[in-house]
Amino acid sequence: KLVEGSRSSLLLKGIRCSQSMNTILKDLRSLQAPNCKLLSKKNAIVSFDTEGQQSLEFLCTKNDCSLFALASHNKKRPNNL
Repeated sequence: KLVEGSRSSLLLKGIRCSQSMNTILKDLRSLQAPNCKLLSKKNAIVSFDTEGQQSLEFLCTKNDCSLFALASHNKKRPNNL
């Protein structure tokens, strides 16, 4: 293919998400407007855990998204994307 189709992305909030990360997710949503989905509820997902990987795969296949971004905030890793 000479021209690829656009990829859709999924934007998620972690267990705790700071206000600055919320604004970053909203800005990303506005940049990728027609090909992006922003989930508003907080998700209990730890991205590098086996259960977290399964739930991320489920959400991505359910929403037909090939890319994802997970925003979280904690003491050791503040403002994590």
